[in-house]
Amino acid sequence: MKKSKKGKINIDALLGKVFNQGSDQEIDEAQARSWKRLEARMAKDERDLSLHSIYGDGWSVGPVTQREFQVLSAISLVGGPREPGDILRTAKGWAPGLFLGQVFTTLMDLEKKGFVAGHPGRSEGLRLYEVTAEGERALGRAREEGKELASAAEEGPIKDGHAE
Repeated sequence: MKKSKKGKINIDALLGKVFNQGSDQEIDEAQARSWKRLEARMAKDERDLSLHSIYGDGWSVGPVTQREFQVLSAISLVGGPREPGDILRTAKGWAPGLFLGQVFTTLMDLEKKGFVAGHPGRSEGLRLYEVTAEGERALGRAREEGKELASAAEEGPIKDGHAE
């Protein structure tokens, strides 16, 4: 490392070594190679690539727990804004031990993550919940990861809301 007359390190020289940058042509060629690889993968890959990211853990949406997956799936299947009781009745098909308090807690967690939206219900204190676009993406990730709604020990595995 070259030092100045006063014994200080030349910042430009240091940055040049740390951030060694190729020529514009080299950068353009590298970008073209990367884009070709990505296009080839997209052409042969049947997965929903909108769920993937080149950042973080490789996903563009956060993960969900098994219970969150069950509750999100239940809301998605019954459609529209739903009361927690409706959500519980649907999810109990996959999780017989589930009770209303767990559904409420899970709904609060899902709302914090932005996967569900809560709206005031018909009576005071009652909230209706629906899956957001981000929640649909989280469901897509869970399905792609192979999450099942029910375990094999129960009445057979259920994937994507359908019995196998």
